[in-house]
Amino acid sequence: MNDNLDIKIRTAKDILFKKETDSTLTLTLYYGGPNKTITFHKKTGNITAIQNN
Repeated sequence: MNDNLDIKIRTAKDILFKKETDSTLTLTLYYGGPNKTITFHKKTGNITAIQNN
């Protein structure tokens, strides 16, 4: 992932599958603090949404 984003998969303590549609895949990254839910577009691999939890 782009290091300019405030998302670091390598520092996540846990990654959980949240949901899937025909065109997207949503994962929640747990950091032990503010967590992030990220939605990816399946065809392009681009991030379509980021939600702070």
